[in-house]
Amino acid sequence: MIARTFLLASALALMGAKAQIDTILGPVYNTKLGPTPLNNYIPELLVDTGIGRLYVADVGQSNCKRWTPGPVGQDGVNPVMVEDIVMHRPSKIAFMGSDPYRIHPDKTAGWMPGMAFLDANYGAQGNGAVFVYDYRNDVTGTGDVRFLTKLQIQPALQSFHPHGLKILPMDGGVIRLFVVNHRAQPPYTEDALYSVVEVFDYDPASPTVLTHRQTISDPLIWTPNNVAPTGPTSFYVSNDHTHRSGVARTLEEYGQLPLSWITYCDFSSGTVQCLKAFDGLRGANGMNTDGQGTIFANEALGGDTIAFTPNVDKTLSISKRYNLDYVPDNVGYDPVSKTLTPTGHPKAFDFQFFAAGTAATAPSWVDVIKADGTTKRVWSDDGSLVSGSTAFEVDSTQNVALVSGVFDSRGVVRCNVPKGF
Repeated sequence: MIARTFLLASALALMGAKAQIDTILGPVYNTKLGPTPLNNYIPELLVDTGIGRLYVADVGQSNCKRWTPGPVGQDGVNPVMVEDIVMHRPSKIAFMGSDPYRIHPDKTAGWMPGMAFLDANYGAQGNGAVFVYDYRNDVTGTGDVRFLTKLQIQPALQSFHPHGLKILPMDGGVIRLFVVNHRAQPPYTEDALYSVVEVFDYDPASPTVLTHRQTISDPLIWTPNNVAPTGPTSFYVSNDHTHRSGVARTLEEYGQLPLSWITYCDFSSGTVQCLKAFDGLRGANGMNTDGQGTIFANEALGGDTIAFTPNVDKTLSISKRYNLDYVPDNVGYDPVSKTLTPTGHPKAFDFQFFAAGTAATAPSWVDVIKADGTTKRVWSDDGSLVSGSTAFEVDSTQNVALVSGVFDSRGVVRCNVPKGF
């Protein structure tokens, strides 16, 4: 096994790739030898999909506790299959998007358009939810129901299945949420605008209520994945595919084709106005902002985290590209340490098998990208604790890290902040 791992690592190195592969003797870091005829495509694909990683080591795990999950296939009082988490650090609370209808109880595909799981009839049987978690006062870190609230949407939405979400602090302590919602509207129609961005307000004075303000729908919000607010009535939203299903979608993914994009929308005038802010991405996925104007997006099929600078016309220009050696999903940002935490899948095929219910687990991986641009793994798991990680949020001042996976039905995990922040 050791010999095989080193041979694979050496082969990748000779092809010009740069990757980190875990072995029982520790991680192997390959050295990039420079351009080769294969370096334009094959090495990047091999590295990003995790071919050559025989296993993933447990790294950075300290005082980790898994919460009691909600049930799959029915509305519950606990979060389950949480795709995204975002902290409001001044008030020490975290919002998380839960949906028990992403898969069926037998682990087969349910309603999750981001993975081309398109059983709209199943999704229409119930709804997901946004939970708010008081992590400062939950001293045991176990997600006790006294500190975890399932927010009631008012007025209620007919269909709510959250994907990516982000927040924007407002005047008076109100927190505005922008949430991607894949509405289940049977019968499923390929060209329908079923996915939208919902705008909510959370007022700590009414701590159990999430007030719905507006639904943003537009043809350029086609396959929305995540959002980055720029103001109370404007945001960027990533679209992860051109093709929603079928062979064309498969070719888009395995060919790493640059067919996804980021849309900018503004609804300040009362009319929704959207434009294509950046085109030609390979699987635009998680988004975030540093609050100072920089927009971040993960390019899942390209294995990169990209920093964008907004132009006057609201289009985006790339200012920095951080190359990763796995498939990144969401990306967190800690304003205290000014670090990014891209989170994703070090063995992409294992994640696909896990999501489809044909594998019991899939490994997880979290990097930290520091302000100086250096990138380092700070947390990973072989799948026994967290499978298929999609969110990793930290509050370094509280020593709290929250980890979740979009198809992990075993519950959210809370840990101490790992070294590296």
